[in-house]
Amino acid sequence: MQNQVRYDFTETGVHPMYLHELITREELLELYDRVQLRYVQTNGIPALKESICRLYPGATPGHVLVTNGSAEANYLTVWNQVQPGDEVVVMYPTYLQVPGIARGFGATVRPFHLREEHGWAPDLDQLAEQVTPRTKLIYLCNPNNPTAQSSPRGRWRPSSGWRSEWVPGSWRTRSIAAPS
Repeated sequence: MQNQVRYDFTETGVHPMYLHELITREELLELYDRVQLRYVQTNGIPALKESICRLYPGATPGHVLVTNGSAEANYLTVWNQVQPGDEVVVMYPTYLQVPGIARGFGATVRPFHLREEHGWAPDLDQLAEQVTPRTKLIYLCNPNNPTAQSSPRGRWRPSSGWRSEWVPGSWRTRSIAAPS
């Protein structure tokens, strides 16, 4: 059914293209003569990791792991951080990969919600209520999937005084989309 609609707002990829839409025949032949097929550095080439570090004061290439999309980053984060009996607080509605992986690793998923009546703003007081000493990960998706709502920094200040110290030893990960 999804391929029979005029506008598909559920797709997370790009519309398929033909190779000739991206590169000329001459450019393709030039690549054919000089590109060597080999394994690449899958955790990010040094130049890319150094560029990312410039966005975050104090970061070093050892702090940066480049992945092949957010799905891989999400999986690796949950796999590395969540153990059976841990709790994962998840923003809803959301892309359902992280809650599913967390449950698969034996965690309890505790929801907090974006509120349509507040312009899809996060309910940060509900977030504060969901965080416990067993919370190992707080999953936020901004801009949100599926609402496409982007929450500016100022919206992330709950009236209850939430702060990152709630989760000692917590890690912060960030997915960065490629510039379009």
